Amino acid sequence: MAFRFSLSALLRLRSTLERIEESKLLFLRQEAQLLAASGERIATARRNLRIEPAPNLVGPSPLSAFFTGADFQFLNLQQTRMAWQEQQIRRQLVEKQYEVQTQMAAFTEARRKRQVLESLRERELAMYALEERRRDQRRLDDAFLLLLIRQRAASRG
Repeated sequence: MAFRFSLSALLRLRSTLERIEESKLLFLRQEAQLLAASGERIATARRNLRIEPAPNLVGPSPLSAFFTGADFQFLNLQQTRMAWQEQQIRRQLVEKQYEVQTQMAAFTEARRKRQVLESLRERELAMYALEERRRDQRRLDDAFLLLLIRQRAASRG
């Protein structure tokens, strides 16, 4: 008689649910990484957009010969917009990290439930193997006793 785990369908379901939760977790982590990279790109672009005169120059900036006041206002507006975008991405990243933590808890719970069933299956399999060994030993004992009885009967008769 082969081993049959009565809760194998539930174990398969738990394994599937665990894989689903893990996939969701990986997706959320990837989204968080993309948000962080986007924030870094904007921060770098904002830093590169700054126009500052060299510290050793005295008097008006040589850049003022090339840029008008409107250009400086536009650059300032761009920096303000990028700062706002950076702030929005940081806020989204904090929210995404919270989602990652929540999903991590769901994944951990799904894994725990699967492991409980897996542990139960392993215990039942061990008990089945022990019983199978005992049955085999009883068959061997019975065969030996039958042989012994036949030998004694043959030696008497």
